[in-house]
Amino acid sequence: MPSITGWLAGSPRNAFDMKLLRRDIYAITLHSASKITKEIQVYLIKGRDEHLLIDIGFHSASAADELCTALKQLNVELKDVRLFLTHLHVDHCGNAQHFAPCLKEILASEWDGCMITHKLNKTTAYYIRKNRLLAGIPRSVCVKLKSESEIFEGGDGVFAFTPIHAHERLRVGDYTFEVIDLAGHSPQQIGLYEINEHFMFAADSVLNQIYPTINFWMEEFSSMQDNFDTLKRICDFDCEIVYPAHYGPISDIKERCMQTLDHHMKKGKYLLDVVKQGSGTAYDFAMRMQWGRQLSRFDRLSCPQQWFACMELLAHLERFYHLGILSRELIDGHWYYHIKE
Repeated sequence: MPSITGWLAGSPRNAFDMKLLRRDIYAITLHSASKITKEIQVYLIKGRDEHLLIDIGFHSASAADELCTALKQLNVELKDVRLFLTHLHVDHCGNAQHFAPCLKEILASEWDGCMITHKLNKTTAYYIRKNRLLAGIPRSVCVKLKSESEIFEGGDGVFAFTPIHAHERLRVGDYTFEVIDLAGHSPQQIGLYEINEHFMFAADSVLNQIYPTINFWMEEFSSMQDNFDTLKRICDFDCEIVYPAHYGPISDIKERCMQTLDHHMKKGKYLLDVVKQGSGTAYDFAMRMQWGRQLSRFDRLSCPQQWFACMELLAHLERFYHLGILSRELIDGHWYYHIKE
């Protein structure tokens, strides 16, 4: 692995967890010092002549070291690995640039893949700056966010990837997977469904313990509506078990999808009640609301939590705007919303 050994030199040797989930399928847990996400499960499906790795983990040498150690134990060489990137978030794709020269192929959805490989000439930082203004978030929050969060990170390498689309199929060993559309958590998040044994790799579309964040990205994508559609679509699958990227497998996927839908519907109703009190920006509404199980004031949330809260509210507000429930006007670069008469 000539392209990554120099980068790995001197990196700490972390303990990692690896479990055999079913025939030839392994869950590998990679760790991070991140304040937002501490660990992620990536999945390796062993084939005969080639293997499939679902996501590659954080942008860090220690996570790369954990992955290399796991692959070595499984007698898997990188040159025989196809990497399937579920979406653009750095905990899923951060190390892709370092492994890219060694891998057989990298697969990703069109838009997320172009964002990951910097082929859109618009980085995550660009959307953060643009959406900060639309949401009415003070510049000081964004400056602090950059120092406290890795969401500005993601590597600086441009590498080749192969676009893959919903309904395409991948064969790995004895398994046949169909690519599934999981849009919402990112604009074109994708996953895999095994058509014969009825299990799914669902990335961050639905999780145990917590509800995935749904961020506004741009007007062309209706993040919250896409999220609702994805959760309903997952319920239509005949699924024995679902393997997400965090917090372990989900056995009753229909129940968890309905719980997640209910969570977002209640948050949306709460937001509408706040909007009825007077017009404002996403940031204005966030300041009026209580957050989390402790019903904390917004200003007591961490800076990354404040950011994700505002972006999720913006996704809700845009859904209500396109449903004709809210009106929107642009004032000094900020979107102001009010109940439509």
